[in-house]
Amino acid sequence: MCRDCERRKKTKGKNKTIVCYENNEFVVPRGVDKVSVTLLGAGGAGGAALDELAAGGGGSGYLVSDYILDVKHCDTLGIVVGKGGNPVDGQDGQDGQSSSIKYNDITVTAFGGKGGRIGTFQSPDPLAAGNGGDGYYGGGGGLSDIPDGSEGKGGKGIAPSFNGNNAGGLPDSGDGSSGGKGIEGRGGGGPAGGNGGGSDGTNTTSAQNGTDGLGSGGGGAGFLRTNPPGLNNGGKGGSGYVKIQYTKTKYC
Repeated sequence: MCRDCERRKKTKGKNKTIVCYENNEFVVPRGVDKVSVTLLGAGGAGGAALDELAAGGGGSGYLVSDYILDVKHCDTLGIVVGKGGNPVDGQDGQDGQSSSIKYNDITVTAFGGKGGRIGTFQSPDPLAAGNGGDGYYGGGGGLSDIPDGSEGKGGKGIAPSFNGNNAGGLPDSGDGSSGGKGIEGRGGGGPAGGNGGGSDGTNTTSAQNGTDGLGSGGGGAGFLRTNPPGLNNGGKGGSGYVKIQYTKTKYC
């Protein structure tokens, strides 16, 4: 190597960001030796209503922020983006899928949120509405329209302030609860999770889905005030994402 080449100085190029909303691969460009990855798991689906017991909302996907990987030019990173949980007829909502990125023997994973739960007529908590699913933000608990029934508990978040509410909606509407809210790139406080469905006896509403790309949970299903009570399914959870940031080194 000539002396002029040996005396070249490294300078930083422009920062670049790639966001993947589907499974993909990332090939490390020339001049890149580190990448910062942020991953968001998918949200859980809301649970189904059971008679006069509204269901819990799904929890939002978990977040892994700014994880640093040492990489080499031309190496490949495998990317998996979690899909939101689906509602299931008469059952708990499905959990959201995890998002992950794999490099050699290193795998970084952001887990999906848990699905919202249906109510129960069984012990140890008979006549209890559905609980919210756990997640980065917990889903809200459902409501009970049965005498001596109890409302569902909110799902657990990563901190007490991120827990779901113990009940969503109004007692006279039969509403299901909201899912855990999603995450934006700047951190907490993204758009809310899907609202719960319900009915005031005349107007019925379906539970809303979580927002794709933000990992928010689906809303829990509300019961319908009919005779016998109608059954609804919860909303679908929102999908997650994988973000890669890097700076390409230049020489002068």
